[in-house]
Amino acid sequence: MYNNRHDCWEAFWKEQITVNGEIDLEQLKQELFEYKTLLEQINQPQPHILIHLATEQRIQKHQEKILALA
Repeated sequence: MYNNRHDCWEAFWKEQITVNGEIDLEQLKQELFEYKTLLEQINQPQPHILIHLATEQRIQKHQEKILALA
């Protein structure tokens, strides 16, 4: 858990949406879309199933990005 938005940005979002130190607008749009979709899924019946799937997809995407940078 992060204590404030700056810590969250530095520890997570900065890596997700920047390329060569610049914000990738298309990636930002994609991340916001996925976040909005997740919020909508939480409000659906049996949200735990959808949340679990979304979490797995997010973890896989993050791992693929780390491998690509290695």
